[in-house]
Amino acid sequence: MTVDRLRSARFPVVRFQLGYAQDAVDDFLDDVAARLPHG
Repeated sequence: MTVDRLRSARFPVVRFQLGYAQDAVDDFLDDVAARLPHG
């Protein structure tokens, strides 16, 4: 029960960090795409 509680408490943090990293990557790709010349 303690392990399940720790696991359930840890997953939202990991999920939040992954979401934050994904947002950072998306912002970076958008910035790179904005700098590239589009024909």
